[in-house]
Amino acid sequence: MQPVINAPEIATAREQQLFNGKNFHVFIYNKTESISGLHQHDYYEFTLVLTGRYFQEINGKRVLLERGDFVFIPLGSHHQSFYEFGATRILNVGISNAFLSSITCRCCLIALLLRRYTGPITLFSPMWKQ
Repeated sequence: MQPVINAPEIATAREQQLFNGKNFHVFIYNKTESISGLHQHDYYEFTLVLTGRYFQEINGKRVLLERGDFVFIPLGSHHQSFYEFGATRILNVGISNAFLSSITCRCCLIALLLRRYTGPITLFSPMWKQ
């Protein structure tokens, strides 16, 4: 008989709690040494590193992100952030599933949201990069 192992509960952030009836939210976070904790969303999320660097773990894959890096996190992805290198500033955007599904040109949305950013962007997503 196999022993029963209780997996840790994964917190779910819900757009209904964060979006205030809007299609997306935008935050700029100033992080210092901390860990976000493993969680998932019922919406899409992307993050652009404005300054500093940190580790992002998505579905068990850990990646170092630095200034200018962009990460897209599909809804339902288990992920957490590890801020181990001092001060890090990130732009964080959450987009509702319904809104993203209604957009024909998703790259246009990203370009619109980033139109004031002039630095290089490195795309990473666990769906695109093995």
